[in-house]
Amino acid sequence: MLIINTSVIASSTVFCFVSFQDLPQIIPTHFNVNGVADKFGDKTSIWLLPAISLLLGVGLWSLSFYPHILNYLTEITQYNAPKQYALASKLLRVLSIVVSLIFSFAIYETIVIAQNSADSFGWLPMIIIVFGFITLLGVYLVQSTKK
Repeated sequence: MLIINTSVIASSTVFCFVSFQDLPQIIPTHFNVNGVADKFGDKTSIWLLPAISLLLGVGLWSLSFYPHILNYLTEITQYNAPKQYALASKLLRVLSIVVSLIFSFAIYETIVIAQNSADSFGWLPMIIIVFGFITLLGVYLVQSTKK
């Protein structure tokens, strides 16, 4: 999973490097719920997205090595600790990949829209993202509450 996460973050950062020269001076920096750009900024602001992606990716991944400091829905005992800690670690690693993919999508869409290749990315990606998070958390909750 670390290879996937690293690849996603690295490829989106490389895409920024490759596309940076072709970006206009002003690019979209925020999108409304419909995927239409509603705030704009200097093209150097594109570097915030890979930086945040890296910070969150490394942070979530690192946190997965310390599952004992997390909060849990069930009381942690000596009997259920290995299972609960393994589930939480896996959730954080998968969540790290999902967050990195979301930021990669945001980088791609920002660059494509800035280069006038599209007007907006619509509402479908937002529904997929929300549904993905709910599904991921739902699977974790079911697994963690099983006896």
